[in-house]
Amino acid sequence: MKKLLVASSLFLALGTAQAAEAPKWDYVDASYLSTKIEGERLNGLGFTASKLINENVFATGSYSYQTFDKNDVELDYSTFTAGIGYRYAVAETTDLFATLEYVHLNADIAFDEKSGISESDNGYGATIGVRSMVTSELELQASVGYVKADESDTSYTVAALYHFNEEFAVGAGFTKADDADTINVTATYFF
Repeated sequence: MKKLLVASSLFLALGTAQAAEAPKWDYVDASYLSTKIEGERLNGLGFTASKLINENVFATGSYSYQTFDKNDVELDYSTFTAGIGYRYAVAETTDLFATLEYVHLNADIAFDEKSGISESDNGYGATIGVRSMVTSELELQASVGYVKADESDTSYTVAALYHFNEEFAVGAGFTKADDADTINVTATYFF
């Protein structure tokens, strides 16, 4: 009887250690970005941060910079966002979320060393999505985003993160927008 009790306790302890938890909202990440627009590819880096303000409300922000250089044409494209979001636990391991953000877009195009143009726009963005810890290591994410600046743009994103431990994860994602497709590879630190 004692052996059965000890074995059962060990099994429950192992099961608890392996059980998936809710997605974490306090993090910073860095991503390599590759975006295809009209047959050309921009490459660069992106950074995102999120911090819970209380149990459900979080602050979020991001910055990305991508560049393209071909045939004496150089394009530098950057985005900055800052906003607030709300998470709602629909299950122990799954959160629905929504964000509302200020968006700043900037594009610099140089045709040669003497001529070029620079344009920037301000607007807003909104996103709704879901994050779920499928296992204690694997997190899946999906979202729909909308940005309204000079023009409007709708995007669809899917991503996966592999959590090595409580603090570090790596992952990849794909975003399909009205006129651009972006692939990212991400390293995330949770705090």
